[in-house]
Amino acid sequence: MKTRIIYTILIILFFTCGKVMAQESSILYFMKDVPYSKTFNPAFRGDYTLNIGGPFSGININTHTYDIKFSDLLYRGTGAYADSIVSPLGKEENPLIFLNKINTELNIYGSSFISILNIGMLKNDFYFNLELNQRFDFQLDIPKSILEIVLLGNSTAYKDVSGTNMNMLTWKEIGIGINKTFLDNKLTIGIKPKLLFGGANISLYQSELSLTKEQDGSTLITSDIKFNSSFPFEYTLDESEWFDKFSFGSINANPLKFSNNLGVGTDLGASYDYNKFKLALSITDIGVIFWKKNILTADIKGDFSFNGINSDEFTNYTNADDTTESTYMSYVIKEIGKETTHNISSSSYSSGLNPKIFFSTSYSLKEDLLIGMLINTTFYQNRIKASISASAHKSFKNNINTSISYSYAHNNHNIGIGGSYIYKKAQIYFATDNILGLFKYDKLNGIPYPAYTKNFNLWFGVNFVIKKKEAPEKQEIRGPFELTYNK
Repeated sequence: MKTRIIYTILIILFFTCGKVMAQESSILYFMKDVPYSKTFNPAFRGDYTLNIGGPFSGININTHTYDIKFSDLLYRGTGAYADSIVSPLGKEENPLIFLNKINTELNIYGSSFISILNIGMLKNDFYFNLELNQRFDFQLDIPKSILEIVLLGNSTAYKDVSGTNMNMLTWKEIGIGINKTFLDNKLTIGIKPKLLFGGANISLYQSELSLTKEQDGSTLITSDIKFNSSFPFEYTLDESEWFDKFSFGSINANPLKFSNNLGVGTDLGASYDYNKFKLALSITDIGVIFWKKNILTADIKGDFSFNGINSDEFTNYTNADDTTESTYMSYVIKEIGKETTHNISSSSYSSGLNPKIFFSTSYSLKEDLLIGMLINTTFYQNRIKASISASAHKSFKNNINTSISYSYAHNNHNIGIGGSYIYKKAQIYFATDNILGLFKYDKLNGIPYPAYTKNFNLWFGVNFVIKKKEAPEKQEIRGPFELTYNK
């Protein structure tokens, strides 16, 4: 009977993974022996009285799309181009093959997490944590209608191409976490307040565009665009408050440099143990950053005519009437400014992080064997993405832990694996949610690359850990006098 219950739980967990939309790290979430599992829930705590991590203790790289694989963007050509690397933009390629793989929009998401310092300490019912991390989030949503115009041209009298989203965000965070157990260690509640230091931000948060064909062959573009950035753009404005000169400045990549774009945030979490079951709920990356440095905000509305781009003008443009315009694109930008109502400003603004909600349930089949299900919802800019996955975790002796997960997303099966090993006081760990994508590769000019994967997620690092002492085993001696002592 017990075996049937176990198999039923596994079947339910595996088949409910069929509606995965986004791929977050599901394996590391349940790897409680790794200190960075508490990144997903501040109520989590490991079996260590002390853990210390430096710059290489926690590194995560995550990228995913929803409809296309890497091989859909770059692949080996055919015929006369059999020895070349081509893309859907190539002259001899059929762009419909690429477009037919996209449903309504092209989504490209990415993130990274680099730990600079992480210290955790377990003391009685409390767990304390201090961490300094470098974070990066990227989101790009391009409507299929825009890709159709780029690849096929505009053949309709009117076309709505609204809906482009783009958000890039880098920041450092200093977090101080604390959690405490209640109800005879069944309930754990945790909180992690964070001080944020915004590094850079580029956000296209409103993009309403439509194209109307005119009788003279030109295209009338109707726009309503809002754009914020805190980035080292260098620009000057003319008398109409439009761009006169525009260029890119340098970026300071010093990991120990803190900007004055301050913000605040917090992570909240709780977990409850009931017999062999465990339920956990958390909300992470609740926060806002106030941007004050290198500010450029733009609000552009109006109609302007577009006659297309001539390749000769694009590369060999000269304008005898205005010597300040050295490129064709600068000419186009100035023409847009003449025909639109715009507000270009360097006023400060604020933007939020991408909050995440994690809900999990797990069941301990044995003391060293656990299965779990994780549901994760991420709130991006103008988008909400959810994921669901199932995994199993097995421990060997006191220093080896292994994990495996399964997910199914957009007709794509994902198998993930993870593991950790403790040698003396050093813990080495890794976790990936798509091991098949790493091994199913192709070659471009002899260089292997993960051609058939839609997502890539990797955690790895090295920590210094000290395990807590086991409770002494009680021994009994029976005789004329009964005696109980600790072994």
